[in-house]
Amino acid sequence: MGRYAAGYAAAVTRRVVALGCAAFADGADADLRALLARSGAACWNPGFGLANGFAKQGPAAREQAAGQLFIALALLGFEGRHEGRYHFPVRHRLAGQWFAGTGAVAMTAASGRITVASDDQTVSIAVHDPGHGEEAAAGLFGEGWVKWGYAVDPFILEPADTPLSSQAVPHALEQLRAASGLLGIDGRVSAWCARLLCELSLTGCGNHARLTSRSNPFQPGNVQLSVPGPALHLSELLVHEASHQHYFLAAMAGPTIAPEHRGDTAFSALRGCQRPIDRILLGLHAIWNILEYLALHARSGGAASGDAVVRIDELASTAQSLALPFAREPRLLSPKGRDLMGDGLDRINAIVAEFAPSQQAATAHGMAA
Repeated sequence: MGRYAAGYAAAVTRRVVALGCAAFADGADADLRALLARSGAACWNPGFGLANGFAKQGPAAREQAAGQLFIALALLGFEGRHEGRYHFPVRHRLAGQWFAGTGAVAMTAASGRITVASDDQTVSIAVHDPGHGEEAAAGLFGEGWVKWGYAVDPFILEPADTPLSSQAVPHALEQLRAASGLLGIDGRVSAWCARLLCELSLTGCGNHARLTSRSNPFQPGNVQLSVPGPALHLSELLVHEASHQHYFLAAMAGPTIAPEHRGDTAFSALRGCQRPIDRILLGLHAIWNILEYLALHARSGGAASGDAVVRIDELASTAQSLALPFAREPRLLSPKGRDLMGDGLDRINAIVAEFAPSQQAATAHGMAA
């Protein structure tokens, strides 16, 4: 993952440099590349995603792209100074905080601090200082952040999302710690989630009382998660979103669907309608990882074992339905797609056979028909 994450950040840096940002041009091929290579998985963070979003707007957003890139690099240890001028209010990510400024903007990174000054305000923070409305996720996700209220990135939200009340925060954090403990059933699972999920944006469940989660390919490492909820369900959602982050990162290294099939569609048992084949693969990859995770608990005989078996049974038919297009036509996958999925189809069948044999029989009957 570290190599791919560094490659993503390097690609964002090149895109910003290509807009004519001379501040990074001298080091783009040497010092910055070395910094990104050393940083590895830490490059997969929303700061680079926002810089990429600015850069995609073209020369008109060059100053904003350069400013956000400077901040993202400074959080990895880059030191220096950057100056620009904003003709309208611009929002930048500063670690766990937001900075909004207009006019002349000066940024300095040195000795573990980032200082950003504009005509409107000055902000100076230590690289890892948590801000108001955030909690360093010690014991949860390493160097990650848990956010709620006004600290949540609006780019990850949708109109139907309900703000999390301050009264609900302590209980929600307690449940997240319990979910984190469940992820620890296998150190590889918890480490994988910690590398991919660097920011949790908490929302409430609203009137529908249904837990939701969401990832955005332009928000690396940032996921929306509704709370409160049962620890096993929350841990499942975290595995779900880590899977999506993994998929987004892998897809940046190359397409997951073979060129001749990129316009194909298939029925999605998750959405109940036809969907592009790469969206089917996105869902299949997530549900495979969820089944693998639940199977660990189901085999453990621990407190979550019974609930894990029930959940596998609930997911079995959906998983096998999503797998059908790829089982029938393996050439749908590109070489990158095959690397991503590995023996995933066989593993899904094996887990269903072990814990939900009646579902396997029903699915096999449907395929025969």
